Amino acid sequence: MDMKSFRQAINTQRGATLVELIYVLPLFFILLFGIVEVAYVYRSKATLNVATFEAARAGALNNARRSEMRDALAGGMMPLFVNGDRSAASVIGGYAKAKAFEFSVNAAAIGDLDTVEIISPNRRTFDAFKQRMPILDERRQRVSYVNAIPNDNLTYRSTTTKNIRIGSKTQKINIQDANLLKIKTLWCHKLKVPGLRELAYRTMLRGFFGFGPSVEQRTCNAVGLATGDVYVAITAHAITRMQTPVYRNDLEN
Repeated sequence: MDMKSFRQAINTQRGATLVELIYVLPLFFILLFGIVEVAYVYRSKATLNVATFEAARAGALNNARRSEMRDALAGGMMPLFVNGDRSAASVIGGYAKAKAFEFSVNAAAIGDLDTVEIISPNRRTFDAFKQRMPILDERRQRVSYVNAIPNDNLTYRSTTTKNIRIGSKTQKINIQDANLLKIKTLWCHKLKVPGLRELAYRTMLRGFFGFGPSVEQRTCNAVGLATGDVYVAITAHAITRMQTPVYRNDLEN
């Protein structure tokens, strides 16, 4: 091979390498940015797991009232809104932002969806185990009687089981089981990496391979339409034993 042919071969190889680089480089950056975005999602999911436990504990101490659990959920998600600033003003502002965002997710929720869903006990469980119990109105200093699932002296109460439908399954429940609070929480994580978030929304978050998004993701899509951002739905579960009687008000069917 003469020198001219050799140079032509080198130039051709360089041109082919450049074309390959043009094809591979976008995929490399998508993978790199995807790793960064997954790290952000993992942080939000880990925070939600802790916040969900705090919400369940607040419900256990406050008669399974959903308002108390929502407040605790917002408090648990507050670290995502303080940007590393631990000052009192930042913490207060972060909680206010988390609470406002939690409210916006509830406002966009589809059907009976909620940021805090009480899986058990449900109203069927309540109707099966309710008893008339005295409660003290501290403001009026008056005792009144209401229906509630009792929480006292559980060791000595009857362990007879009843068939209760929870979700799509019928389960055998006794008074001990009726005092287990099981909740599911929903949060919308805002995707942060430009370009990748739009790609994720167009390819997956609006539906994938002909399948529509979940009701949780549709709720987060609605939040995104209102704010101009892209969100992915994340959920968590927690279970704890009730420390107070359960009232019917916030229970679901």
